[in-house]
Amino acid sequence: MASHWDTNNKFNVVMINGPKADGQDFLCRVLTTIVKISFKSEMGMAAPKSIISSMARGAQTSVNDRGFRRKVASALVRGMENKLISLKNGQFKLTKRTRVVADNSCNLWLKIPTFLPKRLDTVSEIKKKPPKKCKNFGGERKFKF
Repeated sequence: MASHWDTNNKFNVVMINGPKADGQDFLCRVLTTIVKISFKSEMGMAAPKSIISSMARGAQTSVNDRGFRRKVASALVRGMENKLISLKNGQFKLTKRTRVVADNSCNLWLKIPTFLPKRLDTVSEIKKKPPKKCKNFGGERKFKF
């Protein structure tokens, strides 16, 4: 999916119906699938089964792949933590914080706030680094005035 930077509002703009990029955040892909499904449905919401099935179709993996399902679930949780997705009646819906905008050539763009709290997903990042040792100056430092 193509993406560019909206300098005025500090939003990361991601194109919904563009080609899929490899280095794109998984949460962005989940959000765009919710948008695609919600446009088709009358209620404007997406059920978790339909999200997983459409994501699996895009990634060319099985729906029953546990690792993939866990990845989708963690992305949905992250979206709810950042208040990008709301859960109503067991279905997911985009909040007002994420905005869908159409440009002049009728392309849909997804506006996602860039200042999101980043979650530490890998174990190596979660492990805290030891505090830096201060150099001992041998007692109090004397200052000359």
